[in-house]
Amino acid sequence: MENIKQLINRTVRSTESATTTQNDPVSEKKLYRVNGQLMTITELLWERLAELYGHRFTSAYGDNPSQGWELALTGLTPEMIGNGLKRMAKESRFSEWPPTALEFRRLCLPTAAELGLPDDGEAYRQAFGLNAQRHPAVVYALRNFDSAYDLRREKEPVAKKMWTQAWAETVDYVAGGGELPEPEKKIEEKNTPATEAKAKQGMAALWDAIK
Repeated sequence: MENIKQLINRTVRSTESATTTQNDPVSEKKLYRVNGQLMTITELLWERLAELYGHRFTSAYGDNPSQGWELALTGLTPEMIGNGLKRMAKESRFSEWPPTALEFRRLCLPTAAELGLPDDGEAYRQAFGLNAQRHPAVVYALRNFDSAYDLRREKEPVAKKMWTQAWAETVDYVAGGGELPEPEKKIEEKNTPATEAKAKQGMAALWDAIK
């Protein structure tokens, strides 16, 4: 009997072979031809996950795609679905039980590093560092909070949880082609020497203070 990784590899090959044909005139969703059958991207994935997990999947999520899964898969292509399945195969926690809709979407999307963004740890350091130079994506994530100042006043476990969610949404936004603000300009510190007159005034004031 095939193990889960063998099934996933076969599923990935089948998924990536899907070709765009037309839009469904009823739902206006893009249709893909797979083994002679026309399917939406969600129907394609549903068939694949039901094949992989059997009753464990359909008992948890039903025989047909739910609205939540439809929303989670919005904008994904067969290639992205294939990437998600490959990543799923590498995570032991999915060897026995299927991912949730949002977990699977995250598996499909490019990682922060693949998009040229800071990783989770670096993004957190930039967001909460007092003098950190911030990447435009970090600036974008901070602007989505009602008050970044209030975020920094939260206890670290709470702030980190809030930031993790915001950063995941930002990576998703960038993966979808979202635009980011201009990079922050680094303020250069310039040391301007005091004039001779001001230096003498300063020394006089210091002398008066210690007499």
